[in-house]
Amino acid sequence: MKNNKIILVVFLGMVCLLGISYAAFSQNLTVNGTGNIASTWKVEIDTTNSSCSVTSKDSSLATVASVSKTTTTFSTTIKWASPGDVVTCDVRVKNSGTLDAKVAMTGVKLYTTSSTSTACANVTATAQGTPYTGTTAGTKVPASPVTITASGVTVGTLTVTHGNYAIFTFKFTYSSTATTAAGTCTFTTTTKATQ
Repeated sequence: MKNNKIILVVFLGMVCLLGISYAAFSQNLTVNGTGNIASTWKVEIDTTNSSCSVTSKDSSLATVASVSKTTTTFSTTIKWASPGDVVTCDVRVKNSGTLDAKVAMTGVKLYTTSSTSTACANVTATAQGTPYTGTTAGTKVPASPVTITASGVTVGTLTVTHGNYAIFTFKFTYSSTATTAAGTCTFTTTTKATQ
């Protein structure tokens, strides 16, 4: 029994000694550092490579298409010259960032600026988007063209990988059988990109 007490005292002494030793050698470890995210988000309308072209039945009264474009919006005012005129607008949206993006054109609409005007009544308007990788066109989305209305539609959504772009094509045709003047129509759209 006496030996057991000695062993118990020695054991307790060792435990105390280990505790004191641990306390003497333990320290708080503090890690300092800075995390940098190198990814960038930059999806915008390429104002240099976005434009409208006109095919008119009457070259002496060519359809006028005034164009206004920013990195987020694109609009044109179309003054029709003759039945059968066609205005085609190609809006290029580029992904200059390092993150892939889903791109759509929203609020796509064709309307008259006057409530009493029927300027767009004889106009058929469609839209379609095509993603590109380098200079190669990808699968068109949507498969069928979208009809543009006065209340507005969305065209897309296209996946545009970083460093590449998409072209949204908007085609406006003044009916060749129209018997009334088309007047002036306005087309507007806004780009929207998400991850």
